[in-house]
Parts: sequence; structure tokens; C-alpha cells
Amino acid sequence: MIVRQIEIIRDALSDIDKKYHDNYYDNAGNYIYLLGQMKNRLSERLKEYHKSPFITIGGDFTEVVTLFELKKYHMRHYKTVESFINDLTLPDFLKTQKIQHVFIALPLENNSIRTLEKKYRITLYPVPTLEADTSSWGYLRHMEKIINTFIQAFDTYD
Repeated sequence: MIVRQIEIIRDALSDIDKKYHDNYYDNAGNYIYLLGQMKNRLSERLKEYHKSPFITIGGDFTEVVTLFELKKYHMRHYKTVESFINDLTLPDFLKTQKIQHVFIALPLENNSIRTLEKKYRITLYPVPTLEADTSSWGYLRHMEKIINTFIQAFDTYD
């Protein structure tokens, strides 16, 4: 999806600013190449770890789950912490599916994280948001940080 967005932006800018048409195509091509390299590198890193079932809360994990072939491990998604807490089937589901990892893309206080971890016997992994990233690498660095969070969860000796 991100590649298509880059191409749309490239085409729009090169139509508007014909003087720099070639620059837009070169820069977009380089960025798409870097995205491919990043995807391959992060996929290889993920292959080194034992993946296990997980749940997500908040945000949109579709791209990460699809791009890095994690669909079979992604058991449920909740839009809010409240919907997670209010799911009466959750305790049994966590137990029967042996889910220990929950990734959350919403702001949550440390004491709330500890309370949820204790109550459900899970580990909550806050996923960094793109808005919070201060690096000049933008999406590339952001995706790397997300995958590092998944690797942190999957790096176990179960």
C-alpha cells in the first residue's frame, strides 16, 4: 500500500512541477527500493524467532500482519482498551489459545499496563506511533521499530 501511495505522490508532483520530473521519479524509486530492502531484512530477522499467537489493540496492524506473514498468529484485534476489557470471552480465549502477547498502538499509562498484565497474565507491548518518531527516516525507521517490538515478544525460550 505504501508503494502505491509513493507512486501517486510522485506522479502528482511530477505533473505539477515538470522541471523536476526526473528527480521525483529517481527519489521515489530509491525510496521504494529502500522499502523493499527493509522488508526483506526485517522478514529475515523475524524468521529467526519462534512466533506465537497475539492480540492487537488500537491502530491498524493490517499492513504489518500481512507484509510480515503474521496472519496465522494474529488472533484478534480490538479497537479500544475498553472493548478488550469488556470482552467477556477474553479470559477463556487467552487461556485456550495460549496467548501471552498483546500489542497496543494506543497511549496507556504504565500503571494501567501493569494492571492489565496482571489481570490477564499477558505481556503488553506498546507499539511506537509514526507521529512519535523523530528520526528523519520516517516510515522506514517506524516499521523497524514496530518489528523490533514483535521480535522482543517472540524472543523467548518457550
